[in-house]
Amino acid sequence: MEITTINQLIAAGSGLIGACIGASISGWVNYRISSNNHDIEKLSFAAGFIAEVEALQTIIKERGYLESFISFSNHPDILDGKAAKYIILIPDDFARFYNANLNKVGLLGVERTKLLVQYHQILQSLAQDFKDGSYVSVNGFNKEAIDECVRLFKRALSIGEQIINYKVRS
Repeated sequence: MEITTINQLIAAGSGLIGACIGASISGWVNYRISSNNHDIEKLSFAAGFIAEVEALQTIIKERGYLESFISFSNHPDILDGKAAKYIILIPDDFARFYNANLNKVGLLGVERTKLLVQYHQILQSLAQDFKDGSYVSVNGFNKEAIDECVRLFKRALSIGEQIINYKVRS
């Protein structure tokens, strides 16, 4: 082989190896940046979902909704086996962050996502009971309806605490 052919092969090989190394480094850097952005997004959405749960838990506890509803079961009409009206104004968008970011709920991981969805479904079910036109809104709460709502309130509060205190397993 001539020296010029060998030099051309060395130059072509060096260029090819350099291009492969450059592409590998560039790919690795892009992967790390993308991975870091995903991790930041994951943490941000998790913080938002958890903050909303904490806020809802605080509102329910500080306003004494559960205790007030439990004491409502001693209303004279309820004790006589009748139904009585009970009104709580609950806005349609009481879970704004959750509703706006439903497509990101899965970023929390399987267990916490499951808890978060259960929590919001229970709260939405309770909210429906207090809306104008609902069965209990029209006909009033009887003992069974009150007991059911109390169980759901307690379940929602318990799930909310699990979400807030959730420890990520390695």
